[in-house]
Amino acid sequence: MWLNLALLGYTCLAVVSILDKFILTKEKVSPAVFVFYSTFFLFPVSLLIPWLTPRPTLSSWALITIGALAFVLSLWAMYNAFQKSAISHIGPLIGAFIPIFILVLSRVFLGEQIMSTQILGIILLSIGCLLISVQKKQPHHNWSTSIKFGIASAGLFSIFHVTAKSLYSEFGFSHGFLFLWGIVGVFGLSLLSMKEVRLALFPEHRFWRGIYSKIFNHQPTPTPPKRGIEIITIVADKLLSVAGIVLVQYSVSLGSVSRVNALEGFRYGLLVILVAGLTKFWPEAFSEHYQVGEFRRELLAVFIIATGLYFLVI
Repeated sequence: MWLNLALLGYTCLAVVSILDKFILTKEKVSPAVFVFYSTFFLFPVSLLIPWLTPRPTLSSWALITIGALAFVLSLWAMYNAFQKSAISHIGPLIGAFIPIFILVLSRVFLGEQIMSTQILGIILLSIGCLLISVQKKQPHHNWSTSIKFGIASAGLFSIFHVTAKSLYSEFGFSHGFLFLWGIVGVFGLSLLSMKEVRLALFPEHRFWRGIYSKIFNHQPTPTPPKRGIEIITIVADKLLSVAGIVLVQYSVSLGSVSRVNALEGFRYGLLVILVAGLTKFWPEAFSEHYQVGEFRRELLAVFIIATGLYFLVI
């Protein structure tokens, strides 16, 4: 069951990665603002925390805080990486490092044991992702900077996933999920303290005056068409993101955190196929440049990822 749920979740997240890249580059949304869009709506979940039992101990609260903060920072690092490079390259790089980091962290902190064939599967998935991510330096992309952000994002995501598995084991999936994501929402809402985020929401007003105007002004200024398209795209992106995250997190609660997160390779193998299809048939909406022989290399990488998936689940 965990496998089917994880594959469905990562399918949603593959589409989310493309929408993320579109929003960050086409709609010119900054990474910090996009992190706010991605997390603030979870704040109402935090209002349920006082009613949940059993209540976390101080050490559990520390774990919840570390996990939530790691998730928010991992989004910021990932969005910076997406903004500075091609999604079909930097995405698989992140996907290659996450299983490796989690394999180490889960063994050290969770005592998780997996079979040698499954380790082989994780290694093949990582090799496939790395093969996809190989790219000659492009004049329009700061590849070295995006690599740094990508690896940082993978490390932070790994910390988040391992802490999430620990919380699900301690409190059960539903309570652990609410504790963790409620605090993610608190951190997301706290981004309103950043001037960059406030100006993105209310570019023509001071912050509180902008809120007053939005609530009490009976003749609001019509939203420009481009802003409307941006909002629709972000809403669709976030709905798919929520669906994908819930499916993947539930899979983590049911199975091995190392095996579930190794399926990031499936996500980015599918991402390559989707990017190639969009570049071919809908380039005006989304396109990426392919170097000579690059597509053949990526097809080989997808085959390696499929082989790794086989060894992971046998």
